[in-house]
Amino acid sequence: MGLGGITSEPNFPTTQALAIKPDGTRAYTFDSSLKVRTFDLTQSPSGGLFPEVLPGTPANPGAGPPARMKISPDGGTLFIAAGTAIVILPAP
Repeated sequence: MGLGGITSEPNFPTTQALAIKPDGTRAYTFDSSLKVRTFDLTQSPSGGLFPEVLPGTPANPGAGPPARMKISPDGGTLFIAAGTAIVILPAP
């Protein structure tokens, strides 16, 4: 099973960071397209992948892997850090 970008399928961007909401209902990935993607972990996977629930949100924490992603304890805020910046986004 995979989370959209967390798969070996060639048509998905490469996942660089992952965070799971504390209540376990959502997973967030930051990928090589410089987008944060949201996946619904309460739905059944389709074709081995959890459904993406929103279009990707642009985020550019600067160059230089490895990117890091954390989520606040209340599940409401995502923090993405890489080479030159930290991006803070509301977690949908």
